[in-house]
Amino acid sequence: MLQSLEAPPSASSAPDRSDRPLGQNGQDFAPPAGSPSAPDPLGELKAENETLRIAASTVGYRRLVTELHRVAAGEAGPAGTALLERSSGGGSWTVRAFAGRELSTAVLRTLPDPLKPPRRTEPLPSPTPTLRGAWAVPLSGGGRTGLWIAPPPPTGGDEGRGRRLWELVGDAVWDRYVTGEALSVARDAIALRDAQVALYKAASESETPQTVLTQLLTTLAAACGADRAVLHTVGPDARRIAAAGVELSRPVAAVAAEQDAKLAYAVAETSILAPSPNGVVPFDREALAKIGVKSLFGRAAGTSLGGGGNAAVLLISKSDSGAFPSHAVRTLSWAGGFFASVLPRCSRAAVASRLARRDGLTGLANRRTFDEQLAGLSAAAVAARGDLAVLMFDLDHFKSVNDTHGHAAGDRVLREAAAAIQQVVSGCRSNDSAVAARYGGEELVVLLPNFGPAGAERVAEEIRAAVSRIELPPGGPRTHVTTSVGLAVLPFDADDAASLMSAADAALYAAKSGGRNRVVRARTRGAAEGTTAPR
Repeated sequence: MLQSLEAPPSASSAPDRSDRPLGQNGQDFAPPAGSPSAPDPLGELKAENETLRIAASTVGYRRLVTELHRVAAGEAGPAGTALLERSSGGGSWTVRAFAGRELSTAVLRTLPDPLKPPRRTEPLPSPTPTLRGAWAVPLSGGGRTGLWIAPPPPTGGDEGRGRRLWELVGDAVWDRYVTGEALSVARDAIALRDAQVALYKAASESETPQTVLTQLLTTLAAACGADRAVLHTVGPDARRIAAAGVELSRPVAAVAAEQDAKLAYAVAETSILAPSPNGVVPFDREALAKIGVKSLFGRAAGTSLGGGGNAAVLLISKSDSGAFPSHAVRTLSWAGGFFASVLPRCSRAAVASRLARRDGLTGLANRRTFDEQLAGLSAAAVAARGDLAVLMFDLDHFKSVNDTHGHAAGDRVLREAAAAIQQVVSGCRSNDSAVAARYGGEELVVLLPNFGPAGAERVAEEIRAAVSRIELPPGGPRTHVTTSVGLAVLPFDADDAASLMSAADAALYAAKSGGRNRVVRARTRGAAEGTTAPR
């Protein structure tokens, strides 16, 4: 299905997601390859999560400040981190806890009034070396009677991200020690960053474009508490690019495919006509029924990755009608931008991978790809005690075609023979895993998993007949192309991949020696028997 990646959807009109925590977007995860100063977004996210977890869960003022100082303090940071509160009279600060160098009374008098902060978070002025590089973080709620004096947070020097992280820390500390209002905010932020870390790891660890997308969707579904996650396109050539989650039986999968298409169209339409601030379009059971989705989904949500006729849509769904948790909506919103940046790269990689694995003239798999597939399919057949058939074709008197009509005509014959093979193979019941390849020169080969001798002979004869209908240019001794076919089947004619190919090659030699334009099967352990086509 990698062909579906060759026309990547446009991401130029993706919804504005500037309200995402820490300003994350897809570009954060595409540092210049090989750059010594390239950021480490995975490391940054992990550090931020550790900071937030400490703020939301650590028991005791002293331990809290000590842990935060340990995580955030660096060579450029101040010597001390402190949790401060105004005295009951409001005239001075009280140090509730500190780590590193304790703040002197003279320094405390220089701190700004937390009741009138110009911003939620700000770098402090530095009247003394003690405060150089420090940040003030008024705590949330009430009169904001607390203030952090903290080192710069571990955000790679991004002041905007640092500001936002310390604001979340302030929310969590206020909740933990003062009011109990905002712990859900910190928990949602942690859950979102956990999803970001998991998605980034999935994108960096998977090997092929399709496995990247499948792993990303698997991770997204788990992070959002969804049964399934789907990447779909809309427009005239709407198709599902990738899906992950709960496995569906064949009949149910067919229904799900129809409903995914309806849902994708509804998300794209709503994103254009009535866009939401976070780019997410939610569907409860009633909304799903209005678009004709009634049987499989109890709740769903989607976000558009871009406009135009080939827009991609990211969908999550669940069978029950319970609401998605709040962090799931934020995660889906962020994931829209992330997928919008990953998808074009996957598309380019898929095209490059396909070109590297295909023969340039015929479009069939090349010899390297065939050898890899043969090794895997033969090992699977041996392990499962199943069948694997090999059909080996050699175009008869091909040298004379080149000598008589020229190499351009020879190339045309090879392309048409490859097309005939592809057409026949595409109609086989194993077409999802069948492999057609150019083996070398005018030799073509087909692997048919789960085909026994009788079924493989029928396919071979059908291909032989299809090739015989290819016409040659006038002016030569022949008017049509013919091919000889050698057939071998594992385990009847061989025990492993090497002996299977040897048996097929021997059968092909027998076909050519016996008059050509025929199918010959390698009989058990080497004896060959063939059928000659009418002449």
